[in-house]
Amino acid sequence: MSFKLEIKNFGKLSDAEIHIGQFTVFTGPNNTGKSSVSKLLYSIFNGMNANHALVYFNTLTKPLRDRLIGLIRFAYEDKDFPLSILNTQIDQMEKIIKLCSIDNLEEIEGQLREVVEYAEELSRTFIRIEPEAKKRLKKLGLPPDLYEEGLDGIKEALDKLCVNIKETDDRKLLINGIRHSILRNLIHNFQVSSLSSLRTRPKEPSEVSIEGIGEFHLENGDFVNLNRIMVAGLEKLQHYSRVIYLESPVYWKLKLALERAEEFRHFYHPAESDTLTGVPGYFHDLARVLKVKRSGSIAFPKLYEKLVSEQVMGGELVISETGELGFHENDRSFPLSLTAMGVVNLGILALLIERRIMDEGTFLFIDEPEAHLHPSWQVKMARTLFELARSGVNVVIATHSVDILKFLEEEVKKHPENKELIALNHFSADGVKDYDDFDSKLVGIKEELTKPFTDLHLEGL
Repeated sequence: MSFKLEIKNFGKLSDAEIHIGQFTVFTGPNNTGKSSVSKLLYSIFNGMNANHALVYFNTLTKPLRDRLIGLIRFAYEDKDFPLSILNTQIDQMEKIIKLCSIDNLEEIEGQLREVVEYAEELSRTFIRIEPEAKKRLKKLGLPPDLYEEGLDGIKEALDKLCVNIKETDDRKLLINGIRHSILRNLIHNFQVSSLSSLRTRPKEPSEVSIEGIGEFHLENGDFVNLNRIMVAGLEKLQHYSRVIYLESPVYWKLKLALERAEEFRHFYHPAESDTLTGVPGYFHDLARVLKVKRSGSIAFPKLYEKLVSEQVMGGELVISETGELGFHENDRSFPLSLTAMGVVNLGILALLIERRIMDEGTFLFIDEPEAHLHPSWQVKMARTLFELARSGVNVVIATHSVDILKFLEEEVKKHPENKELIALNHFSADGVKDYDDFDSKLVGIKEELTKPFTDLHLEGL
């Protein structure tokens, strides 16, 4: 997939034009906006790749779910606790929404009518079970003001849900789902409390235009305005099987601890489930996906075998039934804490292939793929990523590696036709630099990356 990306007033970029290809490279000094563009694109693509109807439905039901959990957790050993039936009914409504074809507005409208009926049934059920729920909560020894306030909160959230669902139509479900997904992604992937933190000029909106996809404004009041969404672009993104963002391997060494902390927070403090924790949303997105091993054949079997061979890693990352990551080598298993960071970098790619998560319909973002890698392994990483791109994966990397750039230079010399796959973007303090052609751009990037060594050499003369 190739397209032009135009950004105004976002991060370090006041006005920039960026080119995305099958294999996209962002390079330039630190703090010039490379990672910001990757996270921005991930946030938009991941948001548009979701089931929009389900996203918006979950947004509407979240206040009620939070209220229910707040009381049900006091009686977690009682499987027949009356309020549990409300959660069961919301689950049934969610199943109906999940059956919707994401881009079929007529089908969504038909399913919505059934959901409205369930919402009305929710109200009738609460009226029926409230007296029994109050008795059970009183038996638990809870102060009356606590459970009465909790039950009043459930009724208030329930009434609001019913009104919102009745007022929702197919288009509102679709547009609000996209808007909410993108907004939530931006806040959690950048770990900021407000979109104004992402703007060069905080009081002015950010403008993002993605060729063939649509136009987005990030406005005051943390509002994502979808100025124009192209149906063809939306359908194209919906056909991508996955959007993935990889960053520091440190997160993966702490995977189990981070997941358990997240589960604890969601259960015991549901109202704070959107609180920022310092762990970006894209880590949790992928961690959830990794829990399920899909059926079918591996998309890139030869590449997988090469990665786990003695010539590269000499082993493979594995996931236990409890979700813990480890490294398996020569019939022995080691915890990830005893495994080199570089192995984790390449190992995650192999694991994504082995678990059928990455295929030719994947959009893959990687920030500094060379991190923790010996120069020879940086070349292996570059070769792996380029092979994925040639096989249909859309690869976007932000890098400072001379070795990766040198690999691309040699690749184009051997196979000039591969130049068409590569989109180079050279970031600077003044924005994204413009060049006449691919070769001059590559020369300019390499000169900047090697300048510190050249300067040291000249100092010694």
